[in-house]
Order: sequence, then structure tokens, then C-alpha cells
Amino acid sequence: SEAQAIASELEPQARVTFAREFCTSVIALMWSRRAETSGCTWGLRKPVVAPLRRLSGLSDRLSGALGTLSTARAGFLTGQLYTALLPNEVRKELGAFYTPPAIVERLLELVTESGFSWRRGTIMDPACGGAAFLASVAPRIAENSEAESPLAVLEDVETRLLGVEIDAFAAWMSMVRLDLALSDLTRAAKRPLRPLVISRDALTMMPGELGQFDLVIGNPPYGKVKLTTALRQRYRESLFGHANLYGLFTELAVRLAKPGGLIAYVTPTSFLGGEYFKSLRKLLAHFAPLQHLDFIQDREGVFDGVLQETMLAVFARQAIPKSPAVQVSILHPGDTASPLAVDSIGKV
Repeated sequence: SEAQAIASELEPQARVTFAREFCTSVIALMWSRRAETSGCTWGLRKPVVAPLRRLSGLSDRLSGALGTLSTARAGFLTGQLYTALLPNEVRKELGAFYTPPAIVERLLELVTESGFSWRRGTIMDPACGGAAFLASVAPRIAENSEAESPLAVLEDVETRLLGVEIDAFAAWMSMVRLDLALSDLTRAAKRPLRPLVISRDALTMMPGELGQFDLVIGNPPYGKVKLTTALRQRYRESLFGHANLYGLFTELAVRLAKPGGLIAYVTPTSFLGGEYFKSLRKLLAHFAPLQHLDFIQDREGVFDGVLQETMLAVFARQAIPKSPAVQVSILHPGDTASPLAVDSIGKV
């Protein structure tokens, strides 16, 4: 709240700069504290902006408080700090609404139930934001890896995990969060993690540039967007009328998923009905039928600043589409640190 009060007095561009510089200073202090206690011999990954030199007392208090939490919780709240300091219009443009740990864990449960192999599967998040999914997935890959030495396990993680993020600062935060999530492994392997996050717009990357994966997972940005003629042509299979970012990222996921692979997304519920999404529904029915569907009951208190009805969905990429029975549940979130209560509705 103190940082937000300071940011609110600034012009929009100055506010963006403040958000990034202030968060860099908080993250740098967190890293220093962790390095001292863990014995890490290398420094913080090179930031994209310099740390804020003033407000050192506030930065120190925040980093100290975050340092008392679990890695996942601290990472989520650091991302919340960044997005809360951004001007609303910039936050909406970037789609910067990061996923709480409980939602991440539930979607990973659904992925596991759908038969994903944590031993061998490749994973990517095409709009990874603050690395909520990457930082939770990376330790799972390491724990289930068939490699034997710490170095070989680290190389296995690097081979099988990839993120893309349009915001260069968020991409850097994602890599720091991955560094923290794998800190025990990297120390044992005696080297830092190689870059696993590309700072690009996944929607505009050339077809085939990213390859294909066994799991495409994430919380893509939401909101209507105007497309160039070239992009409208590229995503024509899912478009009808206005383009919505999450619809485009869903079509992209269908292309990025290998045959037999999975797509696991957090999205609004709006694509389940209405004219605007009928082409997307047809595309999914033909190439990636729905497997699991969780509705989040409460609009408020899950994603800061988001009032849309939200759902978790898992789709299976199939060369020959089948008509599966879809498992439907309702999620009852508590606070962002608590597990979700799950009510199974049944199969339809």
C-alpha cells in the first residue's frame, strides 16, 4: 500500500518505470538474503532495469517479509506487487493478472489426472507472465527426471521447459523465479540455470519457430484486440467477429501441442457460448476436445482486478477426435494461500 501510494502520484510512463525499478530492488534484496543463507556462489541474473536507489527502507521491509514465505508464495506476491504498481491501462494491455498458487496446483493436478508424463513430457507456457506455472512445473520435472547426476537433471529441465513473455521485465522476473525454484538443484549442479524464457510475443512468432510440446499450459491474457490483416489471416480458424486474446492463444496452443499432447489453460468461461467463439469451439471440437472443466465459483478474490467468470480447462490434442466424457467440477477458493475446495459435479 505504501508503494502503491507513491506510484499513484506519478504519470503513467514514470509509474511503469517506478514499478520495474522498485520491484528490481526488492527482488535483488531477496536474492542477496537467499544467497547468504544457501551459499549460492553466483549473483542475481542481470536485470533489465537498474534497482531503485531511493526508498531502500521500504524495499528492505518488503524483501524481508517476502523472504519468510515459501518460494511459490513469495514469487506470486512479488508478481502481484509489480502488477499492482502498473497503471491500469498498461496492466490490461499486457494482460498482467498472475495466477495464484492454489489455481496453479489444481491445474497441474488435472494435467496429471489426464495422463501427462512428468518423466519425459515437454512443456511450454506461451504467455508465462510471472512464471506461476513454469516455477511450479520445473521442480516436478526435476523430481521425476530419469537423469542421475544433478547436472544431468538440470540439463533435462532445460531441454523440456520453455516460456514466452511479451513483457521483458516480467520475462526477467520469471527467470529469477525459476532460479529460486531450482536453487538447490543448481547449487548441486554447480552452475546457474540457462535462460528458458523468450521475451517475445508468441502470437507473432513464425509458425514452427517454437516447435511442439506434450503440454501447453498457462493463463493467457484476456481482452479484445485489433489484429493486423496478416494476424487475422493466421488465426482465421478460430475467429468470428472481434478477436479476443485468450481465443488467439487457445488456437496457438492447438498448434503448439503435439498429437496426443495436452492443453491446460485458465480462461474466462465466455468461449463456452455465443457467436463470437463459435469458430473456436469448432476448432477445439475437431482437434482438441475438452477433458476436464473446473468452474471457479467466486469472481472476486481469485485474480486481483478481474471480475470475469473463470474456469480451468484441459484439452487433449487428437489426430482423430473422440467424444470424451468431460469431468466437471466447481472450485471454491479461500484466500490465495489456501488449497481449493473441489466439488465434483460429474461427467457429461
